[in-house]
Amino acid sequence: MRAFLVAVIVVASLVLGATVFREQIALAAQVVDATIIGPLDAGGNVRVREQAVTQLLGTAALTGNGNDLTIDASAFKTIRVAVSGMSCGGAGESSNFTIIAMEENKVWAIDRIDFCTASGGLQSELVRARLRDAYDTPGRVLNFHVGGGGNIEIAVFGRTN
Repeated sequence: MRAFLVAVIVVASLVLGATVFREQIALAAQVVDATIIGPLDAGGNVRVREQAVTQLLGTAALTGNGNDLTIDASAFKTIRVAVSGMSCGGAGESSNFTIIAMEENKVWAIDRIDFCTASGGLQSELVRARLRDAYDTPGRVLNFHVGGGGNIEIAVFGRTN
């Protein structure tokens, strides 16, 4: 009985597919109009062009002496910050790294990371962990600042997507 029922369902689906749903099946099987922008690689994959643009917006060696970095990030949706060369000012001295947005004569704190603490010294892994995520910063002028006696080198990247 089951074999008969399965056979009836298969025959009915073939008849419906060939008659009633013929147009829908034909439309679904049409060729996709795609532009290939490069040759196939060794694995047979097509290289796909990325729509977003990532750009280096600036680099600076920031110190607690007041040499800030100010960047117009208004053309970018997100930014990422890479750091290196972190050092503390002196024994028992605290230092922090801040990202500030400046809009209409107002200052808005986006992030503050204490990278040197009086008790724990240099916290480089904490800084790198905090900076793994992107910052949403559409339409903003950003200021990067070090407070205290520490030093930090930064690179700021903007992304348009």
